[in-house]
Amino acid sequence: MMGPGGLSLNVFAPDPTEGVKRLAEFAAPPGPSREKMAAFLRTLVFDQRLVTDELIDERFAAASHPDALAALASLGASFFDPAFFEDGMLWREAHRLRNRVLLIWGREDRVNPVDGALVALKLIRRAQLHVFGGCGHWAQLEKFDEFNRLAIGFLLEGN
Repeated sequence: MMGPGGLSLNVFAPDPTEGVKRLAEFAAPPGPSREKMAAFLRTLVFDQRLVTDELIDERFAAASHPDALAALASLGASFFDPAFFEDGMLWREAHRLRNRVLLIWGREDRVNPVDGALVALKLIRRAQLHVFGGCGHWAQLEKFDEFNRLAIGFLLEGN
């Protein structure tokens, strides 16, 4: 699991986090914009050079689609709507996991801060945690080679 939403419980970081706020702002009135998408993407990475014009355009096009906006509204309910707020609290069920679990976090994650990993690490009996320094929420992008080695190694160990 890579910086999983719902499984983490922020111990020291505020809720909602900067990244969650930027995601909510993306669809907020007057609606999506390329600038809002760029602001959100900047919260996902530690290395700001990764937020290119091409990435912004690609993600904006995908996220502006009506189906994507409907999914975002549903996700937003798990953060802000009292009727659905508890549905996103997956950490309450984490103690039930019996499988080996690899938790991967970026130390500079501004969406699901690394302090949220502490509860998951404590609750999941067979969990191990790897934290990448100099890395935001997109560990799979920012630490591509190391992430893949770690994930593939973990999966191969299970056989």
